[in-house]
Amino acid sequence: MSYCRDSSTASTPATSTSWAITNTSRQRLGDVYNPGGGRRVQIRDISRRITGYIERDGTVTNTSRQRVGTVEESH
Repeated sequence: MSYCRDSSTASTPATSTSWAITNTSRQRLGDVYNPGGGRRVQIRDISRRITGYIERDGTVTNTSRQRVGTVEESH
C-alpha cells in the first residue's frame, strides 16, 4: 500500500512564519523568521545566515546577543 503525503505541511511546523525584508526597489535583502514555539525571532540575510534576533521585548540584538537597537527605532 502506498500513499502521498503533503510535503508543504511535513517540512515546516504550522507555527513558523517568515516575512521578506526588501529595499525601496523591492529587491530582497533577507527575511525575518519566527520559528514558533516561543523561540526568538531571527533576522536572516539572503544566504539564510542568521545576522541578528528580535527579542520578546522588542530589542534587536546581534548574534553575540549585544543590543543594537529596538523595533520602534527608525533610521
